[in-house]
Amino acid sequence: MAGEPPSQNQPMILSLEQIKERLRSPKKKAAIDQAIKHQKRLRFHSETTLGKYYGTGDYALTEFLDWVKSATEMPEDKFSTFMYMMRWPVKTVKIVDKIYEDLAKVFDGQNPVYQFDFTSTEFLEDYMNYLTDIQFSNRWRSEGVMAMKLSINSILIVDYPQEQEGERPEPYSWLMDICNAIDYDEDEEELEMLIFRRDEKTAVVIDEESYRVLYYENDPDKAYIKETIPHDFGYCPAKFFWTDSISDRQKDIKLSPITTSLGDLDWLLYFMLAKQHLDTYAGYPIYSAFERDCDFEYEGERGYARCDRGFLKDMSGHYLLQGDKIATCPVCSQKRLRGPGTYYEVPKPGPENDNADMRNPISITTIDKDSLEYNVSEYQRLLKEIKENVVGYAHEPGNDQAKNVPQIMSYYEERTSVLRRIKRNFEAIMEWEAYTLAKGRYGDDFISCFIDLGTDFYLYESQYLLDLYHTARTAKADASTLDALQNQYLHARYRNSPDQLQKEIIITHIDPLRHITSDEAVVLHEKNLIGYHDLLMKLNLSTFVKKFERENAPLTKFGTALPFAERIARISQIIKSYVTRPTAQESFIPAAQPGTGRPAPRPRPA
Repeated sequence: MAGEPPSQNQPMILSLEQIKERLRSPKKKAAIDQAIKHQKRLRFHSETTLGKYYGTGDYALTEFLDWVKSATEMPEDKFSTFMYMMRWPVKTVKIVDKIYEDLAKVFDGQNPVYQFDFTSTEFLEDYMNYLTDIQFSNRWRSEGVMAMKLSINSILIVDYPQEQEGERPEPYSWLMDICNAIDYDEDEEELEMLIFRRDEKTAVVIDEESYRVLYYENDPDKAYIKETIPHDFGYCPAKFFWTDSISDRQKDIKLSPITTSLGDLDWLLYFMLAKQHLDTYAGYPIYSAFERDCDFEYEGERGYARCDRGFLKDMSGHYLLQGDKIATCPVCSQKRLRGPGTYYEVPKPGPENDNADMRNPISITTIDKDSLEYNVSEYQRLLKEIKENVVGYAHEPGNDQAKNVPQIMSYYEERTSVLRRIKRNFEAIMEWEAYTLAKGRYGDDFISCFIDLGTDFYLYESQYLLDLYHTARTAKADASTLDALQNQYLHARYRNSPDQLQKEIIITHIDPLRHITSDEAVVLHEKNLIGYHDLLMKLNLSTFVKKFERENAPLTKFGTALPFAERIARISQIIKSYVTRPTAQESFIPAAQPGTGRPAPRPRPA
């Protein structure tokens, strides 16, 4: 249940001998090793690093290159060139960065809820100030998203500072990368015991009763308990950062948003590098011509030299050197290809091939257009598949697509569904942290907590949503679709002005013709489809709202103690009382022109 403490079974406290045994043979060694390898593969495509030996380690790089070599059966010379194309950060990092920017919108919920219950409002006020001081929400927006991206298997630990400075304990939390874990025990989703490395000589054992500092110098037989610090949480103050696992059989390996796309990301990186490799020569043609006889021969002060296929040989048939390079023929070298491209000579027809070669004396070979287009199209297909799998959409709809309202609404639902899946993991760990911090600071004076990051998110800019709303209204979309689009627009436009947002929402409720323009309302009245009072209220709603606020109170302050439906009814009743049928001279709508049914033009003022 949300906000409730972890299950409290019989405490599992290891003796020193049991700890030594766990140091020698950790029960979770295989799971920890798999989790580390998993994170290295994630980081290979996600981490901005300037060298292959930093951050990601050799494992992911070696696995990728071995896969490329075996899957493509690439010749050694081509594979060597392919490896030279590897640059850091690898090319998929930029794509994955954009994906995580979209996933970080999980913290842009329109209606988040943070609820904490204490025995006294004094404790609540103090705790809210404490959460502000430690930047509780902002830290999860930054460090939490980074952990989701690079360290999905991390463990969150709550600890106390060595010395207490204020009147109350000041517990704090930190994320530990799984590579520092030695062993642990768990019961379903809760950790019962954790052993981790603090440095090369020290480890820490956390259980349901205390923190124990262990000195062991990487030799389990020499291990001894250096310090024991009891705590009053009643459970092990450590928890896996992420809840979702790869499968029921591998609960220790956490499911990153891009885990199921790692294979596609490998393929994408391969195609990006292959295309880059192709670009190095695709723009340059290959020229070929028959071998040309050259009778260049030199004999003088510098010795004897003759031409042999463009290069010089001496009397003994050895190539001559010019500096550190083979000397070229001064006649043939002037006839070689100048500028970009590649030049080859092919044997000319002769008695040895029965004069059978019928090719053109000179030919130009270019890269096959289909090969070029295939690399581009396959790259685009993989990119689309990855984005649809991870984020829920292939690309941000542009203005040309925005007119397809059902499609845009489908994009919104898909993206929202993905973010709701992500937010459940963040809510679980944030709620556990908030509960544990409060328990450590206030003890039994703290009762419970509840955190909900919201169910609707700011996915599009307000102007885009407004354009989409007008398009949907012109296309005569149904009222529920128009309501949803208008609500999204208002929340996006006034996301930083909650009072103005609340006022605009109230106005949509008192507007008798919510999705009808003023011009459309006049036409409807002429056709006797709406009444005169509804028309006047529509045409003058903003004026009437200002009068209401002058004579009563701001819309957001009026009747706040009443249920929302009753508030709207009272406000509407008062505003409707402002609507009176005007005389002909002060009519809001000019009299119709005879025989036309259309309003006469208003007279210009003298």
